Amino acid sequence: MALRVLQGIGASAEFGGATLVAVEFARPGRRGLLGSLPGTGAALGGVLGTLMLLAVSSLTTSEQFLDWGWRIPFLLSVVLVGYGIWLRRHLPETPEYRRAEEAGATVGTPIREILRTPAPRGAGDHRDRHRADRVRLLLHRVRRVLRGW
Repeated sequence: MALRVLQGIGASAEFGGATLVAVEFARPGRRGLLGSLPGTGAALGGVLGTLMLLAVSSLTTSEQFLDWGWRIPFLLSVVLVGYGIWLRRHLPETPEYRRAEEAGATVGTPIREILRTPAPRGAGDHRDRHRADRVRLLLHRVRRVLRGW
Protein backbone atom coordinates (compact mmCIF):
# COMPACT_ATOMS: atom_id res chain seq x y z
CA MET A 1 0.00 0.00 0.00
CA ALA A 2 2.82 2.40 0.86
CA LEU A 3 4.39 1.84 -2.54
CA ARG A 4 1.07 2.64 -4.24
CA VAL A 5 0.86 5.88 -2.26
CA LEU A 6 4.39 6.78 -3.34
CA GLN A 7 3.53 5.87 -6.92
CA GLY A 8 0.53 8.18 -6.80
CA ILE A 9 2.61 11.03 -5.39
CA GLY A 10 5.23 10.48 -8.09
CA ALA A 11 2.62 10.37 -10.84
CA SER A 12 1.06 13.57 -9.55
CA ALA A 13 4.44 15.29 -9.54
CA GLU A 14 5.15 14.13 -13.08
CA PHE A 15 1.73 15.30 -14.24
CA GLY A 16 2.22 18.74 -12.72
CA GLY A 17 5.74 19.01 -14.12
CA ALA A 18 4.64 17.95 -17.59
CA THR A 19 1.84 20.51 -17.58
CA LEU A 20 4.22 23.22 -16.42
CA VAL A 21 6.77 22.43 -19.13
CA ALA A 22 4.07 22.33 -21.81
CA VAL A 23 2.64 25.68 -20.75
CA GLU A 24 5.99 27.42 -20.30
CA PHE A 25 7.29 26.31 -23.71
CA ALA A 26 4.04 27.24 -25.48
CA ARG A 27 3.57 30.44 -27.43
CA PRO A 28 1.05 32.90 -25.97
CA GLY A 29 -2.39 31.97 -27.19
CA ARG A 30 -1.60 28.23 -27.26
CA ARG A 31 -0.85 27.70 -23.58
CA GLY A 32 -4.33 26.43 -22.68
CA LEU A 33 -4.33 23.87 -25.47
CA LEU A 34 -0.82 22.61 -24.80
CA GLY A 35 -1.41 22.64 -21.04
CA SER A 36 -4.29 20.21 -21.53
CA LEU A 37 -2.17 17.65 -23.39
CA PRO A 38 -0.56 15.99 -20.34
CA GLY A 39 -4.05 15.06 -19.09
CA THR A 40 -4.84 13.62 -22.48
CA GLY A 41 -1.54 11.72 -22.42
CA ALA A 42 -2.39 10.10 -19.09
CA ALA A 43 -5.72 8.87 -20.44
CA LEU A 44 -4.10 7.72 -23.68
CA GLY A 45 -1.51 5.79 -21.66
CA GLY A 46 -4.27 3.95 -19.83
CA VAL A 47 -5.96 3.04 -23.10
CA LEU A 48 -2.69 1.87 -24.68
CA GLY A 49 -1.84 -0.21 -21.60
CA THR A 50 -5.25 -1.86 -21.75
CA LEU A 51 -4.84 -2.56 -25.47
CA MET A 52 -1.39 -4.07 -24.83
CA LEU A 53 -2.82 -6.40 -22.19
CA LEU A 54 -5.64 -7.32 -24.57
CA ALA A 55 -3.14 -8.15 -27.33
CA VAL A 56 -0.93 -10.26 -25.05
CA SER A 57 -3.88 -12.11 -23.54
CA SER A 58 -5.23 -12.79 -27.05
CA LEU A 59 -1.90 -14.19 -28.26
CA THR A 60 -1.35 -16.49 -25.28
CA THR A 61 -3.39 -19.18 -23.62
CA SER A 62 -4.86 -18.44 -20.20
CA GLU A 63 -2.20 -20.58 -18.56
CA GLN A 64 0.64 -18.87 -20.49
CA PHE A 65 -0.73 -15.45 -19.70
CA LEU A 66 -0.93 -16.21 -15.98
CA ASP A 67 2.54 -17.83 -15.96
CA TRP A 68 4.59 -15.30 -17.92
CA GLY A 69 2.48 -13.35 -20.43
CA TRP A 70 1.37 -10.64 -18.02
CA ARG A 71 5.04 -9.60 -17.66
CA ILE A 72 5.45 -8.67 -21.36
CA PRO A 73 3.77 -5.24 -21.17
CA PHE A 74 5.87 -4.38 -18.11
CA LEU A 75 9.08 -5.43 -19.86
CA LEU A 76 8.14 -3.39 -22.94
CA SER A 77 7.60 -0.36 -20.74
CA VAL A 78 11.38 -0.28 -20.21
CA VAL A 79 11.56 1.39 -23.63
CA LEU A 80 9.25 4.17 -22.42
CA VAL A 81 11.21 4.59 -19.21
CA GLY A 82 14.44 4.86 -21.22
CA TYR A 83 12.89 7.45 -23.51
CA GLY A 84 11.63 9.41 -20.50
CA ILE A 85 15.09 9.44 -18.93
CA TRP A 86 16.68 10.51 -22.22
CA LEU A 87 14.08 13.25 -22.69
CA ARG A 88 14.52 14.56 -19.16
CA ARG A 89 18.30 14.77 -19.58
CA HIS A 90 18.09 16.60 -22.91
CA LEU A 91 15.14 18.92 -22.32
CA PRO A 92 16.39 22.48 -21.79
CA GLU A 93 15.05 24.69 -19.02
CA THR A 94 11.94 26.62 -19.98
CA PRO A 95 12.30 30.28 -20.96
CA GLU A 96 10.23 31.28 -17.90
CA TYR A 97 12.58 29.43 -15.55
CA ARG A 98 15.69 30.86 -17.23
CA ARG A 99 14.31 34.38 -16.74
CA ALA A 100 13.56 33.66 -13.07
CA GLU A 101 17.02 32.19 -12.60
CA GLU A 102 18.68 35.24 -14.17
CA ALA A 103 16.65 37.49 -11.86
CA GLY A 104 17.76 35.42 -8.84
CA ALA A 105 14.18 34.43 -8.05
CA THR A 106 14.80 30.67 -7.67
CA VAL A 107 15.53 28.64 -4.54
CA GLY A 108 17.55 25.46 -4.12
CA THR A 109 14.83 23.39 -2.43
CA PRO A 110 11.39 24.81 -3.27
CA ILE A 111 9.41 22.38 -1.11
CA ARG A 112 11.46 23.34 1.95
CA GLU A 113 10.84 27.00 1.15
CA ILE A 114 7.08 26.40 0.90
CA LEU A 115 6.91 24.50 4.18
CA ARG A 116 9.06 26.90 6.22
CA THR A 117 7.94 30.27 4.89
CA PRO A 118 4.56 31.52 6.07
CA ALA A 119 2.30 33.10 3.47
CA PRO A 120 2.84 36.85 3.55
CA ARG A 121 -0.23 38.63 4.86
CA GLY A 122 -1.56 41.19 2.43
CA ALA A 123 0.20 39.63 -0.55
CA GLY A 124 -2.12 38.48 -3.29
CA ASP A 125 -5.84 38.30 -2.90
CA HIS A 126 -7.86 36.30 -0.37
CA ARG A 127 -8.10 33.27 -2.68
CA ASP A 128 -4.29 33.01 -3.00
CA ARG A 129 -3.83 33.06 0.77
CA HIS A 130 -6.64 30.55 1.26
CA ARG A 131 -5.11 28.23 -1.35
CA ALA A 132 -1.66 28.46 0.27
CA ASP A 133 -3.18 27.71 3.69
CA ARG A 134 -4.95 24.64 2.28
CA VAL A 135 -1.71 23.37 0.74
CA ARG A 136 0.12 23.80 4.04
CA LEU A 137 -2.66 22.01 5.91
CA LEU A 138 -2.56 19.14 3.42
CA LEU A 139 1.22 18.83 3.71
CA HIS A 140 0.95 18.93 7.52
CA ARG A 141 -1.56 16.08 7.44
CA VAL A 142 0.64 14.05 5.07
CA ARG A 143 3.61 14.49 7.43
CA ARG A 144 1.48 13.30 10.38
CA VAL A 145 0.35 10.22 8.47
CA LEU A 146 3.89 9.39 7.34
CA ARG A 147 5.21 9.72 10.91
CA GLY A 148 2.66 7.13 11.99
CA TRP A 149 4.08 4.55 9.53
